[in-house]
Amino acid sequence: MSTVKGIGSFGSTALLVSSMTGPGLSTIPALFQQSGWAAPVFIFIVVAFLSGCSALFVCEALSNIRGNEKFQAKVELTTIAQVYLGTKYHYFFQLMLFLSLQSVNIASIIIAAQTFDSMLITIFKGTCGLGVYPGGWFCVTESAGIDGNSPFPTDDYYIFTFGFLLTAVLVIPLGFFSLVENIAVQMTSFVVLAGILIQWTVAFAQEGLDTSLLPASGSNSTMVLGIVIFNYSFITTIPSWVNSLKPNVNIHRCMWVSVVISTIFYLLLGICGAMAYQMDASSDILAILSAHGKHHFSRSTASKVTAYLFPVCALITSIPVFTIVIRSNLLRGEICSPSWAIFWSNLFPWIVCIPLQTKDWVNTIQNWSSLFFQSTCNFILPFVLYFVSRKY
Repeated sequence: MSTVKGIGSFGSTALLVSSMTGPGLSTIPALFQQSGWAAPVFIFIVVAFLSGCSALFVCEALSNIRGNEKFQAKVELTTIAQVYLGTKYHYFFQLMLFLSLQSVNIASIIIAAQTFDSMLITIFKGTCGLGVYPGGWFCVTESAGIDGNSPFPTDDYYIFTFGFLLTAVLVIPLGFFSLVENIAVQMTSFVVLAGILIQWTVAFAQEGLDTSLLPASGSNSTMVLGIVIFNYSFITTIPSWVNSLKPNVNIHRCMWVSVVISTIFYLLLGICGAMAYQMDASSDILAILSAHGKHHFSRSTASKVTAYLFPVCALITSIPVFTIVIRSNLLRGEICSPSWAIFWSNLFPWIVCIPLQTKDWVNTIQNWSSLFFQSTCNFILPFVLYFVSRKY
């Protein structure tokens, strides 16, 4: 067995799928139901193909840098911009990359915290939070269901809830490690995620698939492009990934296999989930699967367990990946000291999430951040860098 440290083929697939299947998975059924199946299916396939091409263009731009033909110089994405476009653009793309990756982390933290609060209600019959407006301790004993994603009132503001604290305890330590040190967690989460999606598909079928809930064209398709682009925001992690690979890994094969697997996950969940439950535009399938029987849905214990496992295997494991990428780019770009790099990458998103942790704003965050930040960093910058690198 090879003793070379690095990420192998299976670990690479797990890491890339983790980067593509974060907070977006839980909101896809509502997206399909609101927009109809035709637009999301078409856009998912097109964006998946473009994301694969974009990832390969990043690899080509990396290898075109003198002294980094085999990725031995450990060059990060914003460093490529500095080499080919100059210092002025380097700072601009550092900012865009930071906002792009942190928007994914913020959405993941919100969904994980809300789901863990629902889990605590199921296990301990309640969860609590320290309120700011109104002030004081508040406890709730009833899960959200389809009426909202958080069990807490969405008009209130909290310093923290128990679900938010549990998410922080599980996530923050992983952000201090490297990608190679995180890879065992990524491989485990990938296997568990596949099992979760299989169980959900079975649960949807048992609930009954009503085709009238999923027309070809729905009433609201405005958020489709933004949310789909948000879900394929893995291209920004490609340099950090190739810098950590074992020498014998086939980059093209791992990348395309990961894109295909993730796209199948999205389409299967979107189509089946949309036909199983009536949802509004801000609905989160985790809240529906984990809710109590007050809405007369036949939810099995397995569905609740997998709904609570999802934040662990898909969100908690993906947040550290983006955290590590942010920290690596800040340090290699000499933007700040190691201490400040840790703050901006690993602690800053938690501060931003404090007023958002009980809100149903995940779709809004996904849509607007993708239009401004994800599209630039994942689908414009890679092509620009590739064609500029051809001149060198």
